Amino acid sequence: MRKISVFFLFLYMAIGAYAQKNVIKWNVASIFAGNISLNYERVIHNNWTLNLHGNYLIQRKLPNFVTERIWKNDEGQNRITIGQPRFSGIGFTPEVRYYFTGKNDKEAPSGLYAAAYLRMWSYTGKMGMNYKDGNGFDTNLNAEVRYYAVRPGLQWGYQWLIKRQFSLDAFFGVNYGLGGIRATVRGDLISDTYDVFMETLIQEGQLESPIVRKITGIIKDKITPYTDHVSFGTGFGWGWVRTGVTLGYAF
Repeated sequence: MRKISVFFLFLYMAIGAYAQKNVIKWNVASIFAGNISLNYERVIHNNWTLNLHGNYLIQRKLPNFVTERIWKNDEGQNRITIGQPRFSGIGFTPEVRYYFTGKNDKEAPSGLYAAAYLRMWSYTGKMGMNYKDGNGFDTNLNAEVRYYAVRPGLQWGYQWLIKRQFSLDAFFGVNYGLGGIRATVRGDLISDTYDVFMETLIQEGQLESPIVRKITGIIKDKITPYTDHVSFGTGFGWGWVRTGVTLGYAF
């Protein structure tokens, strides 16, 4: 009994010593983009914390101004139009933080910090494509596209603990890594329409964004007159910034 009592006394003291070493946070601004974004931060040393960030992108459409920048073809006798894409997905970002706290300062998770992180996510979208020519021919393609990325990065931030219970965390960082697109295209192409369809697709695709030009080139190489579906993928390097403000509760 004495040993058990000592054990629970030690456990109680340990829990008390690490009071308010956990923070649950919510990125408030992300909800306006249809993105549920939550963080859990745990102190692992006086100056070090581990922050785990997860997000879920609720299924939504791309805004019109985005689709117009990707594919803006609306003229000519032969016309290709892309339907409004719908997409959703998940992301996960583990992060290690170092708080610049001295002996006379507050310990982590409060104050100025630097962090290293790894962003990982996968988003899936579905869209339709329609082709019409001046002779009344009408054909459709349906595409399912998955975008994925793994990007390490660095960031700076500052976290305030208000009354030692409520957190305000503001941060800014950069990242660079690998991303890719994996797509499956299905349609009702037949041999007597293949040549004119592909010629129009490639010609008009070359006038669009770099990603569209790359994808249309892959489609040209993969789809044959007798193929009703094809899967393909492409990878690329890409850098971006990471910034935000979260509100949370410390315990």
